[in-house]
Amino acid sequence: MRFGHPRYIQDKYIPFSEVFMESYSSQLLESIFSNLSLKPNGYFCSERVLFSCLQYLGGATELGSLFSLLVDKLDFVLLQVLFPELCMKSDEIIIYEEDPQEFIRQNHSIIEEFYDVNFMASNIMREFCENRPSETMPVLFDFCIENLNDYASTFENDSSADQLDQEAQLNLYINKHGIMNIFISIDDVLLRNSQLSCQLEEMFMTHVIPEFKSPIGFMRAKVLFFIFFFLSSCFFIIVLGMPNVSTFSIYKIFRFG
Repeated sequence: MRFGHPRYIQDKYIPFSEVFMESYSSQLLESIFSNLSLKPNGYFCSERVLFSCLQYLGGATELGSLFSLLVDKLDFVLLQVLFPELCMKSDEIIIYEEDPQEFIRQNHSIIEEFYDVNFMASNIMREFCENRPSETMPVLFDFCIENLNDYASTFENDSSADQLDQEAQLNLYINKHGIMNIFISIDDVLLRNSQLSCQLEEMFMTHVIPEFKSPIGFMRAKVLFFIFFFLSSCFFIIVLGMPNVSTFSIYKIFRFG
C-alpha cells in the first residue's frame, strides 16, 4: 500500500496510485483474504506472509472503496484473524514458565517488533477502531464483554470450573489474556468514546482487578501491564485537556484502590 494511497505519495506517483486503486487493489484484497483464511482453517501460513497481509489490511481501513469490501468480513478479520494473534501461544507459555527474563525481552524488543505478527495485529486492531469506529467497536466490544462474562461465570462457580480439564481451563485463561490485549491495543480509543468509556469502570472492577489473585502467572503480569497502559492514556487525556468523569473514575480506581 506504500504507493497505492494518494495521501502518502509524491505527486509523480499519483497516476500509478489511481490505476492501482481502480484496477488492482480489490483483486489483491481477495488474495489477502485467501491467505488470512489459512490459519483459521487449520492450514499453515508463514509469519512473514501473515505480517504482510495484515499490513495491507491496515491501509485498507483508510480507503472507503477497499473498506466497503471488508465490511461483510469484519467479524472474520477481527475475531478469527486478529484476536488469535493477540492470545498467548503455547511456546510463549513455555518460555514464560521456564525463562521469564527471555519472555520479557522478546515482548519488549524493538528489533523483534519489526516482523512480529502479534505487534502488527495489535496495531491493525487499533487502526480499525480509530478509522472505522462505528463499524468496528460494537463488534469488538460485544465480543469482549460476552467472553469476559463467560469466564467470570465459570470461575465464580467452583463446580463449573472443576468440571473442566486442565487444557480447557488454560484455554479460558488464554482467551481472557487476548481480550485484555485488545483493550490495551485500543485503550485511548475506548477512553475517548463516551458511550463505551462509561462502561469501563464496572468492567475493570469486575473482570480486571480480580486477576491480581489469579493462579496463573502470565495473567497477573498482564494485569500490571494493562493498568500501566490505561493509566498512561488517562494521564495524556487529562494533560491534553479532555478529561471526563469515566476517565477520572478509572484513574482513582487504579490510584487509590
